[in-house]
Amino acid sequence: NLKSVIDSIIGTPVVKQVRYNAKTDPGRCSIVFEQAKTRNAERIELFTSSQRSESPTNDTFFAAESFRQITYSFSKQFGVPREVVTEYQHFWSHRLVDPGHRIESNLLTAAYVEPQDSLFLSALDRPVAVYSHDLVLSRRGGVLRAAPQ
Repeated sequence: NLKSVIDSIIGTPVVKQVRYNAKTDPGRCSIVFEQAKTRNAERIELFTSSQRSESPTNDTFFAAESFRQITYSFSKQFGVPREVVTEYQHFWSHRLVDPGHRIESNLLTAAYVEPQDSLFLSALDRPVAVYSHDLVLSRRGGVLRAAPQ
């Protein structure tokens, strides 16, 4: 779950609460942090603006998601919260390498600037940062099963 992932990356428990309601607002997730546990976030709001997926063969699966992240934190000016807006996309590719045992994946993240950013006119709809992560998923002590087609 999201709390476990964030706490594990930070190395200490920092997430106070994750709010998500699939029935009333499936495109929104709120993350509230323990007070004074993080340097730059008191709360993060994640908004999913689009999702898409396809499986061109039985052993490959692609997914894409677009997000807006709004990070709220305290600022140096009393009574005015700091707000940072980030737009990004995740592109996932998964390939079943050893049926029942191993999946190789790649996560490509593209980050974009907002209109108020000084780079906006030169970047427009192009990402200003791209990150790529390779993952290997394997089953321990059991069989990894592919979803039925």
